[in-house]
Parts: sequence; C-alpha cells; structure tokens
Amino acid sequence: MNSYSTAKSKALLYIKGVFMGTADVIPGVSGGTVAFLTGIYEDLLDAITSFQPRHLRDLAVLLIPGGAVEKRVEARRALGGIPWAFLIPLGAGIATAILTLAKLIPFLIQTFPFYAYALFFGLIAFSSLVPYRRTRDHRTGFLGLVIFAALTFFILQPGVGFVGSLSPGYLFFSGFISICALLLPGISGSFILVVLGQYVLVLSAIRDFNIPIVAVFGMGAICGLLGFSRILKFLLANYHNFMMGALTGMMLGSLRVIWPGYYVSESLGLDGVKIGIAVALAVLGGVIVIALEFMGPSDEASPSPVGGDPKLIVSDNTLIG
Repeated sequence: MNSYSTAKSKALLYIKGVFMGTADVIPGVSGGTVAFLTGIYEDLLDAITSFQPRHLRDLAVLLIPGGAVEKRVEARRALGGIPWAFLIPLGAGIATAILTLAKLIPFLIQTFPFYAYALFFGLIAFSSLVPYRRTRDHRTGFLGLVIFAALTFFILQPGVGFVGSLSPGYLFFSGFISICALLLPGISGSFILVVLGQYVLVLSAIRDFNIPIVAVFGMGAICGLLGFSRILKFLLANYHNFMMGALTGMMLGSLRVIWPGYYVSESLGLDGVKIGIAVALAVLGGVIVIALEFMGPSDEASPSPVGGDPKLIVSDNTLIG
C-alpha cells in the first residue's frame, strides 16, 4: 500500500476509480473487472478487509466530544492503520463517475440498447482472458471455468427479473447482494440490480440525492462489502487457481445476457452498416480492456495471489508464511 503515497500514484488511482465507477453503473460490466485489469484488485480486497468492527467504536470516540485524551489518541492510531491513501482517491474517482453517469448511462441504454450492449459485450469478452492468464495450474483453473460458466449461463437469463420495491428490507438486501457481485470480476452489481428490479430506482435516488433510500441501500452495501470481501480474499489465497478459472467462467457465462441481439428494437431495422457499427463498438471494448491492462502492473510484478500478503508460493496450491 506504500506505493500509493505519491501525487502521481494517487492521480492514477483516481482515474482507475473513475473507470471502476463507470463500470459499476453499466449493467453487465463489473467494477471488479476494472480493478482486476488495472492491477489493484488484491490491494482493494486488502484495503476493505483492513476495516474491523472495533473501528466503529474508534470512530465514535473521535466524533463524540469530551472523551479521554488517551482513548482519542488510541482511536486515531487505530484508524490510521487503514490505507486511506489508497481508499480516498479510488473512492473519489468511483463517486465522481457514479454521480456523473447516473443519468447518462441509463439514457444510452434505453435509447441505443443495441449499440450500448455491443460495447459491453466487447468489454466483457476481452476481459474474460485476464483472470485465466493468472492461473498457474490450468487444469484446476479450467475446472472452475467450466463449472461457473455453466452456472452463470443458466442463472442469468435474459428478460428474467423481479419487481422492484422501495421497502427498507428489500433495499438493504439489494445493496448487500449487488455489492457482493461488484467485487467479483465478471458479475455486474448493476446487472444484479436490473434482475432485482432496483436499477432505475436506485440510480434515480442517487441522481436526486434521495437520502433515505440511498442510506438504507448503502447500509446493505457496506455490510455485504465488509463480509464478502473477507470470504473472497480467503478463497483467492487458498484456492487461487480454481478461483481464477471461476472468475473467468462467470465472465464468459454472463455474455449470454449481454448479447446485443437481445436488444434490437423493432424500429432499428438492422442492416450491414448498423451491424458493422456494433462490431466496431465491440472491438472498441477490447481496445479499452487492453488500455486498462497497460494501467496495471505486469504479471511478473505480482508475486502473490493476494497483494500485500507476505506469503511465499511454494506450489500451485500451497502457501507458506
């Protein structure tokens, strides 16, 4: 995490956050995919899992006036252990993109669905190559790929979804589930919101600064983020090859619902020119993926499955510390 101490690294981290936030708004594209492509995925999990329940008490000690000086100093020291130099610029970039695109992306999807999903298809198709390249035992990775590609393909069916609701329980559940999906490269949190019928409701609430709705949804997201990130980090550390294959499979399986042919309107009237534009947009998605990869470190620069974990790899599936 010390590598994010310079102004240049923070500026680059902010840009990566903008890309992540943009992906988070797009149904079918995962912010986790962008984090993976740009080389900050493991650092993101490390940063999230650095939060502990006791930090809520430390925060309360600092916010409530009149506490003992010793306790305030101890609370400040504990909170200082969180990698704010990483989280603040990344979070600022994500927030900038979400607030800016909360109205634009839904408009593009509703107005130009065929072209929008052609771009999304290219993004995910090219992105699916990234995690599989990081498997060290391709047999184990391929097993994870096949299993999770099949599961994702059959679970995520086009046109299948639920009716949205603004009830606090359903909003909390939506935030919890969508943020878990966001952490997984290939599974879009926004798409989960579409399936749950909450996409337009939540984005409208963010756009209009509807604090009660955003607060309940946000509490669910925080609970999901802090809980699921620990599970995911454990799986990546102990079952790295299988998980890389599983992430690849999720991305490939999700292509079923991103296929632009599902989003051809009756008035569009496909012809060779329009299909050519769609193909060009899909290729553009691939170019974007390649550009994002250049923003991340090389494969050789990542010595462990989970960034910042001081363990040595002694075999494909065994770690010692």
